[in-house]
Amino acid sequence: MKEMWKSDPCYASYGVDGSECSFVMYLSEVEGWCPKKAWRGKVEPPKEDPSKVTYANATADLEKLMKILVDPNERQGYAWIRMRIRRMWSRWSSAITRLSQNQDLRGRRKKKILVHLGLLSRQSGWKFAENQFKGGPLGELVQWSDLICTLFILGHEITITSETEQLASCLLRIVDSFGTEPAYNNRVYAKSHKILTSWGGQDLQPQQFFTMFPHSPDNSFMGFVVEQHLNDTISKEIKRKNQAVVYGKNEYMWEGKMDYLNVVKEFVEVHATVYTDKKVKSNVTIPAYVKNHGLLNGEDLHTLLRQSKLFIGLGFPYEGPAPLEAIANGAVFINPKFIPPHNSKNTKFFKGKPTLRELTSQQPYAEQFIGEPHVYTININDLQQVKETIKKILTKDSVNLICEPSHFREVNSVTVLKQKGATCNRERTQTDIYYPALDVDNKDCIIQHEEMLYSCVGAKINLRRLCPCRNYVKGQTALCQGCER
Repeated sequence: MKEMWKSDPCYASYGVDGSECSFVMYLSEVEGWCPKKAWRGKVEPPKEDPSKVTYANATADLEKLMKILVDPNERQGYAWIRMRIRRMWSRWSSAITRLSQNQDLRGRRKKKILVHLGLLSRQSGWKFAENQFKGGPLGELVQWSDLICTLFILGHEITITSETEQLASCLLRIVDSFGTEPAYNNRVYAKSHKILTSWGGQDLQPQQFFTMFPHSPDNSFMGFVVEQHLNDTISKEIKRKNQAVVYGKNEYMWEGKMDYLNVVKEFVEVHATVYTDKKVKSNVTIPAYVKNHGLLNGEDLHTLLRQSKLFIGLGFPYEGPAPLEAIANGAVFINPKFIPPHNSKNTKFFKGKPTLRELTSQQPYAEQFIGEPHVYTININDLQQVKETIKKILTKDSVNLICEPSHFREVNSVTVLKQKGATCNRERTQTDIYYPALDVDNKDCIIQHEEMLYSCVGAKINLRRLCPCRNYVKGQTALCQGCER
């Protein structure tokens, strides 16, 4: 705070003036980092003037949103997002109509929300904007599109930026594709354990990171809209054929997969949507039996999926939205199993990512929460298993609990450890991602000292961890059973 409080005018707007007292008051009363102090005595907070409160009114005014979603530069970085929003707007409009009929949406305060699409910026160096129609990453664009639609249609005042010179905010929620675990987020801990990278060390509350899939309850799950058209009149007229669509829009994704695809070809006609750049020489040749449509727009891609029986995973990209859209359109997803699981220690793609999560397949969410008969997770190098799986598709142990980090405070005690059967030779506190836990070697009952390190993903062979759990709705882990009513 001493070094950075002048970096953004919002700090001053909350009363920060450079004094240590103002730092403590801001960190306790605005951001909740420090315990609230008794400096205010019994002074009542000022009463709000009801006449100055603005309320959020649901709206389906697409053109108003398009005026907000204007790219500040010549690269047209928002073009794909605008295209997806226009294509799906009738569904958003009908959704808010149904929601308004089922719930009273009046009386909600209008919030001012800044959505900063950082990976679209020139400074990021990722060239998301330049590659959005050349086979570049689209999963993030899908999620951003749906987030923007949700906030706007619910009536909030949103500002959309992508360049750093537009950015002026100190209250952050980060859309984070793969998640950020507490061990990597806490800068002091990450540095002392030599795991600090440019992705981590943000020192935010772990639930300020919003993930695409429910990777870990340590972070918040945001999700995205799965586009499907099965109930459309035109869709009902489309006949499903004995064909498969390969999930691999770039040629390099096909490398080393020809034996696998040759087996698929024995049973179905093989289609693809591979982007090819004639100016760039590729080491991979797409087989002649593959009918390549090139990159398709949304409508044509979903038509192809509705015509197909199979959606063939190649192992990459990891955890994209496409398999869920294929499943929603009636295709069965063959999900490559990873032996051993992919993680930051054995896979180049994950090196430096702020997570030790192990991917047991290309799409772990589909593997765990959807499963057969819509998803078959198999070893695609076992060609006999591939044959048997495709035959099965063409012819024809979860305990239902998930860790809930918001309840760690309630179980972080020796008393609860003993209630769960622990026999404690010694009681102590420690700062690490594994606690509260029982050390099975020496029977130490260990309580977590640092609340920011409460974690659902930490594991150590000699520790039997105590984690708070809840049930969930299959296919929608954000909801518990009964909560959706």
